[in-house]
Amino acid sequence: MHLDSLRVVHLRKQTDSDFDLSRFDAQGFIPQSFVLASCQRFLWVGSENMFKTARSPHLLQGSGFETHVGKDAYLFLLRVATGLESRVVGETDIFGQLKEAWQKSTSCSRELRDQLSPWIQRLFEDTKEIRSSFLRNLGGASYGSLVRKIIQDSPLTAKGPILLIGAGQIARSVVPFLQDQELWLWNRSEQNLRQLEEQIRQKTPGAQVRRLLNEDKDRAWREAAHVVLCVPVDEARDNERIENWKLNRRPGAVIHLGGYRAECGVWAERPEFHALDQLFDLQKSQDRIRCVQVERANRACGERAKLRSMGTSITLPHGWEDLAAFA
Repeated sequence: MHLDSLRVVHLRKQTDSDFDLSRFDAQGFIPQSFVLASCQRFLWVGSENMFKTARSPHLLQGSGFETHVGKDAYLFLLRVATGLESRVVGETDIFGQLKEAWQKSTSCSRELRDQLSPWIQRLFEDTKEIRSSFLRNLGGASYGSLVRKIIQDSPLTAKGPILLIGAGQIARSVVPFLQDQELWLWNRSEQNLRQLEEQIRQKTPGAQVRRLLNEDKDRAWREAAHVVLCVPVDEARDNERIENWKLNRRPGAVIHLGGYRAECGVWAERPEFHALDQLFDLQKSQDRIRCVQVERANRACGERAKLRSMGTSITLPHGWEDLAAFA
């Protein structure tokens, strides 16, 4: 597929439009496209024919949707993958989410996957090169580092176990920043929970980590020093969680990485509660020291997209984990 045929449709989850995201089916909205659904955005990647399969094509003309074409589509993907489009500018988690989404993508037709594969491979190459050259040691540019700072700044001075809810990409990226305290892990999927525990023990053999059973989770809410939620906002479960948290005698910080404060219902009334908004505010306070690096990365993205549109050959090293995604 020539770069001119590349199309990207983008929808931010926090938008001023009247579009209702509560029941939105991202996978089914544009069938057979490659879909990325993160906590901040929806992305659909495909060819010029992708609009013909959209379930509600009239929505693409407004309601917060953005459409990027050709070189601009590649540039936008590169800015997303490098973290330059994220609220936490330069954050590293989105690249892992993008790679995981590509490896697990089931909505892509085989034909489209074959067409996109060379461009996704180039995207991974360029992302790693730009991050390595311009965004290394950016400081505070991940959910994990921001979560750690909130916990460290919590009025609760005594250390205690941190309850981590979830076992997906965000949870895995946050864990390395929290291992100076005991970690209690819980997730609805026992298989994913075991995988997370094994990953922690392999990378940090001496880590204090405990995998909780379903019958342990309510007690954990009542006894943990801090809680980090790496799952979507769930009103029914959150009501149950907050009732247990109210019984906690040493409530520290509750940090929800699955939504904005306005989406979190009764949690928003708790003074120790932090949502994505607070993380982004904290990140803004650290922005000034990173402005030069980010500007250089922005220019590099533009230059790399221009070279790709000209068909210029760029040979960059791949990690084994990236090569497996294109096998």
